[in-house]
Amino acid sequence: MRDLFHMERGDVGGVDALYAPVAARFADLAAGAPDRRRVLTAPAVIDEYADVQNSLQHKLLAAPDVEHAPALLGMALAFTRRVAPMLAAAGVSVSGASGAGASLSPAVRRSVGAELSPPPHDSAADEYLHAFFANAFLPHAEAQAARAFDALTGASDAFDADPDARLGGRPVFRSAAALVPQLARLGALLSRLGAFGGGGDGWAALLQLAARYYERCLALFRDTVRSPEGQTYLSVRWSESLDMMQLFDRRMRNDGDALREIRAEEALKADRSLNPYELVFDGKRLAAVAQLHQTLEWLRAQLAPVLAGAADCARVLGRFQSLAVQCLMVLRIEVRVHCMHYLDLALREGDYALARDAVEPEPYVQALNADLAAAEERLAACLPADKLALVFAGVSVLMAHTLVANARHIRRFNAAGCRKMARNILALQQNLTNIALPEEGGLDAARRYYELYDLGADGILRHIAEHGAEFALDDYRRMLAFVCSGSADAAAPSPGRASSLLEASQADQYEAHVLRLRELLAAPPIPARK
Repeated sequence: MRDLFHMERGDVGGVDALYAPVAARFADLAAGAPDRRRVLTAPAVIDEYADVQNSLQHKLLAAPDVEHAPALLGMALAFTRRVAPMLAAAGVSVSGASGAGASLSPAVRRSVGAELSPPPHDSAADEYLHAFFANAFLPHAEAQAARAFDALTGASDAFDADPDARLGGRPVFRSAAALVPQLARLGALLSRLGAFGGGGDGWAALLQLAARYYERCLALFRDTVRSPEGQTYLSVRWSESLDMMQLFDRRMRNDGDALREIRAEEALKADRSLNPYELVFDGKRLAAVAQLHQTLEWLRAQLAPVLAGAADCARVLGRFQSLAVQCLMVLRIEVRVHCMHYLDLALREGDYALARDAVEPEPYVQALNADLAAAEERLAACLPADKLALVFAGVSVLMAHTLVANARHIRRFNAAGCRKMARNILALQQNLTNIALPEEGGLDAARRYYELYDLGADGILRHIAEHGAEFALDDYRRMLAFVCSGSADAAAPSPGRASSLLEASQADQYEAHVLRLRELLAAPPIPARK
């Protein structure tokens, strides 16, 4: 131990006298326990900071690993600070006379670097430990962490689920679960050095490793949300819309506006049919995005205390949070665009002018139910209940809006077609209940809209007069057109002039009903009944 310090020539005899009892005691212990001595001296210890003679006498007490470094540094500091007063009382000089590093031996100064930070304490031992950990051990620790990072993220199962690491009962990536302890050990060492007045640029290395893992996650996200043809899926493009970001932020704070969200989606959709290649039909991709969201949320929570001592901690953690939110947005939008896609096809291509009642719902409605059930099963294995509810929240309201607004694409409609539509709505409601989604009652609006058909044209107008308007002018006009066209189909007019006269009569009746409709909707709203 005395080799660590640069002593004045006149103090050597005093130190030898203090050290003699310790050496004698060690000799007695070694002679009395030869087996223990063999165990202690068995490991070969290479000490580049001591001469050959002293190096051969070293015993390996703890593996030179970054995991042990914070504890060893604390123990070493406690020891040196405890013996420093004893040496001072014995008249031994332990502090340097001229600046940082002056009290260290030339060999030690060369090993830890020419420039040393000013020591925070008067003890040369403190100065040496600070210089060693900051300038010699810390770079090795950073290199070790970097090698571990490359090994963990380069493994074939790096982005598979680790069943032992969970957030909200759902697993996270193996590489993340293994990487956090590595970063935590390095962060603990930096925190210890920071308390000692050191640490320096070590936090930059730690932040760089965290940023590198974020880049790997971002690359995984981009690969997952890109089609085999290299096109980015529609849900990702919509998730980058400022309006959609703001609406989703409100939804996360339980302040969602369902109708405003639908209007924003319709503006992005631009009154067109969605192409299948714009949507994600591979359940594995949806599960990967959900798993990525969970991992990013878990990482943000785990790294917050690890990076607390870094100046740029908030920015790095904010990047993890932003990508996690976008993953959840993509999943929510993907579910909604699937509803729009299938229901749009159900109304554009479905037959609602039937000669007899349909036995089954529209095939596109059945396809949507199967699609939603499969998506919910995949996502439920990756997301906790609250996140899953956020993904599917408002789906029934969107379905009802699509069934009413897209009724303009129905070419012909009669009473049997109306009953088929009721069957469609019931099938959608039952499916949402079967996959244990929150009951919202949104589809009740669609059911009430198509029930207006059975009231007839006069009944629709009377219902509005008595109860007020629930739907828009165009929605009521469309239903009046269905009623009039359905009556014409039921009459089965003969070809020729009679058919033309009947169509003209129906057109006159329709225009009269629309005129009355406009008057009703222009009137002041009916006060709510107490």
